[in-house]
Amino acid sequence: MLNARLALIAAGHMAAVKSFVDAMSGADGEQARAYLEYAQNVRRDHWLVEGIRQVLELTPADIDTLFITAATID
Repeated sequence: MLNARLALIAAGHMAAVKSFVDAMSGADGEQARAYLEYAQNVRRDHWLVEGIRQVLELTPADIDTLFITAATID
């Protein structure tokens, strides 16, 4: 998840992602915050990734680019 967060920061998206997740309530919000904070890996098909994609108005190709970027970070 660190690489995913670093890719989001580099793309200028981290603040919007944090705002989106912080605004979520109930169990979904708790799960989203836990995923963002503690996940070791990020799955492309995870519901939170799709939610972030929609909120940021990114295309599936944009998300793929973020994953590719994250994979290159040491």
